[in-house]
Amino acid sequence: MKRSTINDVAKIAGVSKATVSHVLNNTRFVEEPTKNRVLQAIQEIGYRPSNVARSLTTNQTNTIGVVISDASNFFFGEILRGLEDILRQCGYGLVVCNTDETLEREAEYLDYLLRQRVDGIIAAATSERWDVLLRMDMQHTPVVFMDRTFEGQEGPFVGVDNKAAARLAVEHLIKDGHKNIGILAGLQRLSTMRERLAGTIKLSRKQA
Repeated sequence: MKRSTINDVAKIAGVSKATVSHVLNNTRFVEEPTKNRVLQAIQEIGYRPSNVARSLTTNQTNTIGVVISDASNFFFGEILRGLEDILRQCGYGLVVCNTDETLEREAEYLDYLLRQRVDGIIAAATSERWDVLLRMDMQHTPVVFMDRTFEGQEGPFVGVDNKAAARLAVEHLIKDGHKNIGILAGLQRLSTMRERLAGTIKLSRKQA
């Protein structure tokens, strides 16, 4: 089947393409009878506006990009569910990018999201590369960092005090009488891992 276009809507409604665009994007007042004809034509042929075409007029794609290491990780899975619930209520879609903790894939996805002109990016950054890459973003796309930080990071950040959390965990074990306590740490280039290890070492030295 041939995909319906804005030209088809304009022809059936007996109006110009500009009028159809104004009805779809609410960019100019359109008289009620004319607006109703356009909406009826849209329903009649099942026309669905292209987000790409609409973004050229509104400069918005109603899409948010999320850059994380692994969506199958329970922690990030819970975050994604929360983001989706909120964004859906606001009329936004979600593009999820899994980096698998690789710098190359992270850079590729950031470039992809910027080319797609997403309205914003939420990122669990893997490295300081973000600082350099975002300087190249001529659109100045809003970015909110979560969970992880890096030196020189600027902009909004949502996370937890990993040092304090690690210290509390070890203190709990010590109070329970445990003496030989180990810690399983991941990649040391991730701020979360460095902070948790720092909180543990600091407590260990204090106890000594």
